[in-house]
Amino acid sequence: MTYKLAMFGLPFQQIQRALKSWKGLPVWLKQRLSVGQQALMVRSVLGMTQEQLAKLMGTTQRAIVRLEKEEGDPQLSTLKRLAESLHCELLIRFVPKSDLEKLLKAKARSKAEQLVKMSMASANLELQKPSQEAMRLEINRLTEEILHKKRSGLWEK
Repeated sequence: MTYKLAMFGLPFQQIQRALKSWKGLPVWLKQRLSVGQQALMVRSVLGMTQEQLAKLMGTTQRAIVRLEKEEGDPQLSTLKRLAESLHCELLIRFVPKSDLEKLLKAKARSKAEQLVKMSMASANLELQKPSQEAMRLEINRLTEEILHKKRSGLWEK
């Protein structure tokens, strides 16, 4: 399927391929090392002391200790200086935890089922309950309509 993302004008599958799912990453990237662990590892490999790193970053040795021990949340500007000082590239990516198309389809189907159940409740009051087949077809139709036209509604309660 190629749902268009209006904001980018790119087909959905292109965006999904660019983001990749968490499952598609190499094992070494799946290891969720903290910023502090990564900084300590790279600093150690480089043979750099905390004091030397602090000087390169324009901060104190205590700040490096706090960073490596994960005491607080460093600002983006600090992470940029850290990466530069460690001769590294800072990469920040959003990596979907699961397949985005499957997520959208499941949410759209759930929303469609909700809408059909609500309309079925009022039909029951009027003693005009639709057949199971009619309900299934309506759920499928609504699911496709939501996916193609009204995805923003999936994120409202």
